[in-house]
Amino acid sequence: MKNITLIFSENAEHLGELLTQDDMLMRFVLTQPGEVLLAHEVEDWQTSGITVFRDVTTKRKEGILHQALKQQISPRDAEFLTAFRHWASEHALRLITLRSDAVPCWEKILMLPFESEERFAAVFALSRLSVEDIGAWSDMLDEAKRVVDTVT
Repeated sequence: MKNITLIFSENAEHLGELLTQDDMLMRFVLTQPGEVLLAHEVEDWQTSGITVFRDVTTKRKEGILHQALKQQISPRDAEFLTAFRHWASEHALRLITLRSDAVPCWEKILMLPFESEERFAAVFALSRLSVEDIGAWSDMLDEAKRVVDTVT
């Protein structure tokens, strides 16, 4: 299944988008602020993968041994999205995942003159909508764009 995960800073600034299919990376799209903050990381992930640590418990004669195992998760791995979410959480990034049917509404939200927090709140609400409500939101966003265009 195709999804888009929107990436926001701690103060709700839009940093970019992660497009995945079946949790594997298809592509990253970064905004200008996202380029500044994340471009180096994204380049590393595309060549080396995201580093994750896994707890491994082994039973031995001497007792139970607990170890942290370092592993690289490839962008082509079905665990990539989970690894990215964990990394984002550790770096105080805010993520919102949208179904593909909500993406046109997200594109309309981007065309409206929202402040960062307002845009974040709108897309957060969008991410919680049922499939049946997407059409009504699309119509509402079209009307909002018409109003903005007549005022400016």
